[in-house]
Amino acid sequence: MEQVLKRLYEIESAAEAIMQKADEQKKQMTKEMEEKKAAFDQKTQEETAQTIARQKEELTQQIQKELDEQHAETKRLLTAIEQDYQKNHTKLAKQILQSLIQ
Repeated sequence: MEQVLKRLYEIESAAEAIMQKADEQKKQMTKEMEEKKAAFDQKTQEETAQTIARQKEELTQQIQKELDEQHAETKRLLTAIEQDYQKNHTKLAKQILQSLIQ
């Protein structure tokens, strides 16, 4: 009987040791997964920030290009209007005077 109790005690001790080791392994795996998750989150945030910065830069360049084009077109139109006025200002003044007289 004492042998049986001793054997049961040994089995219980072995089972307890196995459970403790499994619990430690579980904690270690959880820690590793948390570290991997944190690293993944950090990498994702960095990649997202880089993508946003790159797209912002592209949009800024595109907007600046469009503004430059609009500025050039406005300048061209103002030059054309100025040239037309210089060429025809006497004629335009006579037309205005005629419309006022009538």
